Amino acid sequence: MTCFLKHKWNGCKCTRCGKIRDEQHDWDGCKCKRCNKTRDTQHDWDGCRCIRCGKLNDLYHDWDGCKCKRCGSVRDTLHDWDDSNKCKRCGKNKPDYSSDSDFDFGYSLDSDPQYDRNGYDENGNYSEEHDDYYNVS
Repeated sequence: MTCFLKHKWNGCKCTRCGKIRDEQHDWDGCKCKRCNKTRDTQHDWDGCRCIRCGKLNDLYHDWDGCKCKRCGSVRDTLHDWDDSNKCKRCGKNKPDYSSDSDFDFGYSLDSDPQYDRNGYDENGNYSEEHDDYYNVS
């Protein structure tokens, strides 16, 4: 039945037609008992998840290594790598750090052929060119 002239409100919901208005909600924590609308206050947290509306809170995860036991969120630390370099908990593949092509360290990893690693030539003389080569300041 539709309400042609006047709604019969029970809080936020019309008992005749079921229309919802955004006022006079019957809040049970963060969720309205009548229309199931949620608000961002008075959540009932069980770890990282509100038990009323399901909202997640990143501050209270229950971590088992890299994966949250409650919501399944994954963080990029504390993986449990198996023999095939895959995490047993989340399935992520282990990064391959054998090549430095993906990384920019700000300096060359190649050795300077004229100087030792401390900047001295074969005669024991220190060179400021070494500092320039390795961008030392």
